Amino acid sequence: MENNCRNIKAFKKSEKKKNGICTTNYRWWNFVPLNLYKQFHRSANWFFVFMLVLNWIPQLNAVGKYFSVLPILVVLVSDAIKDLYEDIRRARQDDRINGRIAHCYDNSTGHYFKKKWKDVEVGDVIKVLCKEEVPADILLIDTSDEFGFAFADMSSLDGETNLKQRLVAKIPNIESTGIRNLMLSISIDLPNNDLTKLNGYINDDELRTSLNLDHFLLRGSQLRNTDYVVGLVVYAGHDTKVMQNSKGPRTKISKIERMMNGAILIVFLTLLTICLISAVGHYVWLKGNADPHNVDFSDGKKWNGMAPYLEPITKNYSYIAFLSYFTFIIIFNTLIPMSLFIMLELTKLAQIWFLQKDLDLFGESNINCRSISVSEDLGQVQYIFSDKTGTLTENKMVFKCLSVCKRQFGSSETGQSDTFVPSDCEIEKPHTDSDLIQLLKSNENSDHISILIAMTVCNTVMVTTEGRRGTSFSQYLPRDFSRIVYEAESPDELALVNAAREYGFILLRRTPESCVIRQQDTIMRYKVLCVLPFDSTRKCMSIIVIHPRTMEMVLYTKGADGAVFGRLRKAASKEEEDMRTVTLDHINSFAKKGLRTLAVAYKPVEQAEYNQFISKFREASTLLEGRAEAISRVCSSIEQGLILLGGTGVEDKLQEAVPEVLSSFRRAGIVVWVLTGDKQETAVSIGYSSGVYSRDARLLNLRTGSLAETRDRLNQLLECSATVQVQNQALIINGSTIEFLLHDDLRLDFLTLCQTCQTVICCRVTPLQKSLIVSHIREELKVMTLAVGDGANDVGMLRQADIGIGIAG
Repeated sequence: MENNCRNIKAFKKSEKKKNGICTTNYRWWNFVPLNLYKQFHRSANWFFVFMLVLNWIPQLNAVGKYFSVLPILVVLVSDAIKDLYEDIRRARQDDRINGRIAHCYDNSTGHYFKKKWKDVEVGDVIKVLCKEEVPADILLIDTSDEFGFAFADMSSLDGETNLKQRLVAKIPNIESTGIRNLMLSISIDLPNNDLTKLNGYINDDELRTSLNLDHFLLRGSQLRNTDYVVGLVVYAGHDTKVMQNSKGPRTKISKIERMMNGAILIVFLTLLTICLISAVGHYVWLKGNADPHNVDFSDGKKWNGMAPYLEPITKNYSYIAFLSYFTFIIIFNTLIPMSLFIMLELTKLAQIWFLQKDLDLFGESNINCRSISVSEDLGQVQYIFSDKTGTLTENKMVFKCLSVCKRQFGSSETGQSDTFVPSDCEIEKPHTDSDLIQLLKSNENSDHISILIAMTVCNTVMVTTEGRRGTSFSQYLPRDFSRIVYEAESPDELALVNAAREYGFILLRRTPESCVIRQQDTIMRYKVLCVLPFDSTRKCMSIIVIHPRTMEMVLYTKGADGAVFGRLRKAASKEEEDMRTVTLDHINSFAKKGLRTLAVAYKPVEQAEYNQFISKFREASTLLEGRAEAISRVCSSIEQGLILLGGTGVEDKLQEAVPEVLSSFRRAGIVVWVLTGDKQETAVSIGYSSGVYSRDARLLNLRTGSLAETRDRLNQLLECSATVQVQNQALIINGSTIEFLLHDDLRLDFLTLCQTCQTVICCRVTPLQKSLIVSHIREELKVMTLAVGDGANDVGMLRQADIGIGIAG
């Protein structure tokens, strides 16, 4: 275990891990050799140096040896200046970041003092104020919030604009010792690039307290809605998560440059052939004309018939022809014009300048071109790979409809607002259904109330107050309910809570121990026993609470319909079976219209069952290795025998002008792939509404469960696709099938099928699958690829593509 973790003690800086970062490609002492090594990847530079060497041989000097140095010097120096400028810009950015001020705690004086970011070390205790950026990865040991909460904007890490909730670690005896006498020792994972997992535990003789990602704030995140936090630095500098994910991408060479390298080789071979023919001709000419045949003049002088400057220096004509071969190379070297390469470099700089000044490409700031060498590839793209959520869509969720008790409430139509919303309003107000409001007032069916309770409490949404967003106000009940503002990690949860609020179920306060809601004009306090977090394996999240009226333990669950329906109890009656059928039909209809869907369920929990569960849950939470898998198994054990309440539909609104842009791509013959983690029905509907493919396109569905089944289905689709026009065909694939399609036996057939389609949509894919798909398409089909995404899960895809476009903000 000691080899797989790092031990850290507060105020002990034995490891000397500094927080300074350096993102430059060069140092002062290695700039010249590394830059020359980079530049001589171009075959043209080798040719120009070859010409230079030939000109410095006295017997071959044709154009002046000093003058021949100038062209290659101009090429190398101009490229070096460009690289130096980019590196100086990176160095200045590093200096600005390293020179920022952090508030570091001195346990000898009991006061905070200012310290530059680059001097912060592992083991330091630092204080971060509201709206300040976190300088290093820290373990939270104190916060201004009464209940130990902290909120951070981590959009620079994962691309999601929603605030993330973090919790102060339970440190033994900190109330009595204080920070000055803090004797804290922890063990955590070794530095890695996994942004979704950070495990550890507090070393204590009496009780080993587990730590997970919820107890840490990562470098690059910004503290929000919290006055301050105090944290122990656990990773610094290049060990931090954000720097571990900022390793340099693969070296990208533009298509024009690759083409020119090949063309130069062909021209060079042609040049050698011409020079060889010329040298042979010279040898033949010497043999026929250089032999003495003196001519007598009237003044008595004699001439051998050859001009003096053509007289051979030796009678060894083979040697003369050999020297003339290299002389001809120097004379004909203009076949490979050096001015062409200088002009290309100037053109690239002009392209970048125009891109950065293009007003149509401005968002919160202008674009940042990090690779000048591939700018010319933008006009040669053949395949585009795009994420869906946050890229094609705005990642702003609007609640649309609800299915409960075999009835649908609300409108499932997308693409238009249900109510008028001012332009400065951040959240679109959900539409309310008058029929559901009347049913809630009559209180005829408890399921209508239960599903709204589940929507209100089964989440991690926190409460703040409008106009004072710098501080968390979850510790008291606001008097003016209209001023309540919710902060959520997930936009889906925010949409559900806002919808429940419109129906009279208002979340007033949330703490680790309780959840207070205003339920139809009555204040209700639900005691929270345990929150079962969402994970990609279970595809759902749950919460166990004590109902304030019945005083019984209830588990509420929401998640993907496939996950929730698979956990339902055996139907107790035909009516319950009919309700499941109708609800599933409603959910599928929501998905076909482009809505993000969730199923909601509950079950009463007996005390014995809960005791058994919580014991295993706490044990799994203390594991350092395999913790996530263990917690998932324990949560799945209690999420069985559920009773279905209903389903919800939430719209993820399209980005501006997405349909027009994608339609233009399709008309231009560019193949568009959408790689998303969403369910198939939602992705297909978004494909229609966004213009990824036309309404009359033929959809080929490739969804299988085994390698043999995939092979049969693939052969079937290859046969039937031969008669279909490319622009009228789209391929739909799910994530589990991708694993079989990328198998060595099927990959070529899969790529052949993809070439017959104008559009491919891959659903339920992982970040690794995204990068593998892009890599195989680029390498096997030899096409120009462009990838665009907005989150950390898209980084691998962006790096594998010839051109990667990351969306910020």
